[in-house]
Amino acid sequence: LLSLKPVVFVGLISYSLYLVHWPVLAFLRYEYGFRLSPSLAVSALVISLVLAGLSWRFIEQPFRKRRWLSSPRQLVGATIAVPVALILLSSVIHDYDGLPQRVPEMSQKYLKASDTRPIGRYIIWTSSEAYETNQVPVIGDPEGVYEIAVWGDSHAMYLMPGVDQVCQELNIKCRAMTFTGIPPLLDYTPENPGLKMAVDTNKAAIEYLVENKISAVLMVAWWSCYANSQPEQFRLSLRKTVKDLQRAGISVVIFEDVAQFPHAVPLSLARAAWHGHDFDSLGVPMSQHRELNQLAHKEFQMVQSVDVRVYDPARYFVDEGDEIWPAAIDGEAMCADVHHISLAGAIRLKPMIKKAILESAPQTAFADDSSLR
Repeated sequence: LLSLKPVVFVGLISYSLYLVHWPVLAFLRYEYGFRLSPSLAVSALVISLVLAGLSWRFIEQPFRKRRWLSSPRQLVGATIAVPVALILLSSVIHDYDGLPQRVPEMSQKYLKASDTRPIGRYIIWTSSEAYETNQVPVIGDPEGVYEIAVWGDSHAMYLMPGVDQVCQELNIKCRAMTFTGIPPLLDYTPENPGLKMAVDTNKAAIEYLVENKISAVLMVAWWSCYANSQPEQFRLSLRKTVKDLQRAGISVVIFEDVAQFPHAVPLSLARAAWHGHDFDSLGVPMSQHRELNQLAHKEFQMVQSVDVRVYDPARYFVDEGDEIWPAAIDGEAMCADVHHISLAGAIRLKPMIKKAILESAPQTAFADDSSLR
């Protein structure tokens, strides 16, 4: 029986252990990143066991033996008071925006990169019905005589602030044809079962582009995800899409992927700034980036031609000869999460966007603007 005591003890504190390990892991991951080292993982286990034992001894046992809250009135009062106190405390934290003054100014700046509110108007889900009823949203210059479109998934949404600014500068009307999780590829069915309408949506998108005589389409997506998960379908869908657009006389522009990080970039940068850590370790090796995008890049090279242009954003983030794609440049986070470009990153890509639009436009499109000749 004595040998069973440790097992019985663990069984008694199991409920506390279940509750305690969550805040312990959350704190360590907040401080050191989601992937904990073996030493930190073992420390988390030990701390959880110790806290669970203390909770069992000094909190649960007094309750069970009626040393605390022994009367029904006290128990009911505490049951009501504790949730009310938590709600009030949560309301204060919410109203004061999480008390940002507790965080260093530079860390606050990096954390803002994950805020989607500045690009909220670009988060657009364009459905088949929107194409059929000609209700596709417009960015850029609504009165522009030259009309293009941005077609893609959520990666296109995050790039649109840069596209919008360039189109306003060039007096171009741009249609926003985006839907989260749906790549701009005909006959491509995403693995997500909730996106079964992708085939019909993209078919309607192509018909819209052709019927409205859109001059050029900028295709943006999380290409590596689609190419690596379903390579054969990606290859066939890409070629069919490009062929149909070419047949309709539409210039095709493909923007390749930005870097995919193993961590949430704004939080990692904020943590590094807070603790004075080195930012270089947060970057992505270019060799890793190229390997991840190898399949998609190969297929893009196969379809590239005079009216199908492919642009690599890497040169706008990585200096020649450097082998690390940085998480931050000039004090700005370049990613809004793990793989979506940040607002600052989208603005940084304006030269690439402008180059792509000008090179894909008909010679007559900007004939009256000598500055663009």
